[in-house]
Amino acid sequence: MVEIGPNGHWLAAANYYGQLYFWDLSASDEVHLAHSFKGEEGIASISLSMQGAWAAIAYNRGALKLFNMEGGRQPETLLRMKDGIERAVFADNGRILVVKTGTTSRRTESLDHYLVIFAFAPNEGADSLREIARIPAARGELFISESGRFIAHATHESKRHLRHRVLADDALSIYDLSAKDIAGSRQTLDGPIAISDLVFSADDERIAALNDGKIYIWGPGDWRDAEPVVLSGSESFSAMAFDPKGRYFAAGSGTIDRKKDAMVHLWGISEPGRSEPRRFTLGQEMVSSVAFLSGGRLFAGDYGQRFRIFSIDPARIVEAGCSASTRNLSLEEWRANFGAQAYRSSCPQLPPHPSYVKELVAQALELVRVEGDVGRAFAILDQNDLKAHVERTDVSKRFADVLAKRSADFVNSLQIDPAIQSLDDALALNAEVSLSYKRLNDLCHIGAIYGEADRVSGYCDLAMAKAPQREQGRVADARAIARTLRGDYQGAVQDFERFIAFAGQRPGRFADRARQRQQWVERLKAGQNPLDEQEIFRMREQVRAVLF
Repeated sequence: MVEIGPNGHWLAAANYYGQLYFWDLSASDEVHLAHSFKGEEGIASISLSMQGAWAAIAYNRGALKLFNMEGGRQPETLLRMKDGIERAVFADNGRILVVKTGTTSRRTESLDHYLVIFAFAPNEGADSLREIARIPAARGELFISESGRFIAHATHESKRHLRHRVLADDALSIYDLSAKDIAGSRQTLDGPIAISDLVFSADDERIAALNDGKIYIWGPGDWRDAEPVVLSGSESFSAMAFDPKGRYFAAGSGTIDRKKDAMVHLWGISEPGRSEPRRFTLGQEMVSSVAFLSGGRLFAGDYGQRFRIFSIDPARIVEAGCSASTRNLSLEEWRANFGAQAYRSSCPQLPPHPSYVKELVAQALELVRVEGDVGRAFAILDQNDLKAHVERTDVSKRFADVLAKRSADFVNSLQIDPAIQSLDDALALNAEVSLSYKRLNDLCHIGAIYGEADRVSGYCDLAMAKAPQREQGRVADARAIARTLRGDYQGAVQDFERFIAFAGQRPGRFADRARQRQQWVERLKAGQNPLDEQEIFRMREQVRAVLF
C-alpha cells in the first residue's frame, strides 16, 4: 500500500508483513528515503496527516500506531481494539482521528462495524485520545476529504448482490466532522457499490469514486443532487487523485494481463468526460496510485512496486522542449501534452507550427462562412501574431470565395439583402473572386423580382459578361426583367429580343416563354410596364416551386 501526504512532501509505503518505508519528496530534483522499519505484521492501512508530519498505521489485529516522520523514532502504539481495525485516517489537520473497526476476514462479516472518531493532538500522543462519536457502519471502505472536513463510508455488498446491481441507494454515507452531532450530519449519495477508492477535491466541490475500472465524478456544486460523470472505455482505471490546488484531476489505468501500457491520464479540473486528457506512459504493470506533488509534479506508482514522477508544469515542459528543439509544438503534440488548454507558441522565438496556422485559418474561414464577419476573421489571425506567417492576399481570396458561396446560399433561401451584401464584400476583398455566370444570373433574376432590381443591376451585367456566347440569350432574359423594373424599357426590349432569338434557335424548349416575351416587347415599345403585381407574384411562385 502507498500513501502520499496531502501536502505532497511525504510518500509512505507498507506491506502486510510489517515493512514500512517513508520517502521525503520535498526536494524538487530528488527523492530521499528517510526512514524504514520492520515491525508488527498485519498492517491494514497507513494514513498521513493533513500537514504531512504524522503517519497513522492500522493493524487488522487491533493495534493503532503513530509515527512522526520528521522525528524518526519507532512508531508509538496509541490504542488496541479487540475487534481489529480496517482503516485509520487523519482529519481536520490532524486534530481528529477516524478509526474503522472490524477485520478484513470474510469469516467476520456478521461482526458489528463502527466508525470511531477521536479528538486527538498528535504532539501529545496516546494521552490526548478522546472518543467523541461511535457510528454503526456496514462493511466497507473509509475515505477522508482533502480539507479534513468530510469522511465518506462506502458500503460493500456481497458478490451475490454484485451480479444484479451496479448502482445502489445509500451506497455512500458522508459525515461532516465539523458538525456538533457528527452522526446526525450523515448524508447519503447514490453511487456504485463495492467502491475501491474515493477522493474529494481540495474545495470539497467534487467527489470521484472508483468502481470496477470506471470512475464516477460528482460536482461541482452540490454533489449530493448531481448525476455523476462516468469515465470508462478501453482503459480500466485503477487509481485517481485531485490536485490540491484545484487545477487537475488524474487517473491511472492498466490491465492485469499487461496487454496495454499502464497510463496516467491528466485532465483540467472541469474537463473529465468532456475532452481528451494528457497521457503519460508508466510501464506494463497496472497503476496502483497517483498523487500530486509540490513543484508541478505528478507521482504514479504501479503494482510492480515501481514509481515515476512526471512534470506537469507547462512552463517547465515548454522550457525544456525549446532548449532542444528547432520548431514549435504541433497542434497534435500540444493536445497530447496539455489537453484542452489553449494552444500557444511554445517557443516564441521560433515560427508558429504550420498545423497551428492551418487551424487558425480554418477557424477564420468558418467564422466567415457562418457569420460573414470578415473583420473578426482577420482579428483571429492578427491577435495570434500570425501577420508575418500568413499571406494576406491568399487569405483574402479564400475569404472572398467563402462569401461568394454564402451569397449563393442566401439566394437559394430567398434572403436577398444578405445575398447582395455577401457578394459585395467578396468583390471588395478580391475583384477576381470565382463567380459563375449561373449564380450571378440567379441573383439578377431573383433579386429583381424580390424588389432589389437597382442593387442587382451590376450583377446582371457581370453575369452577361461571364456567360459564354451560346448562353448569353438565356442570361439576357433575367437582365431584361431587371431593366423593366428599373424603368429602362429600351434596354429591356433589346434583351428580350435577344432572348426571343435565342429561343428561336431551340424550337420547342422556350416557345411559351418566347411568345410571352414578345407580348411584353410590344407593351414596352408602347411605353407600358408588362410586369404588374400579378405577374411578379406569378414569377415568384415559379421560383419558389423550383427552389422548394
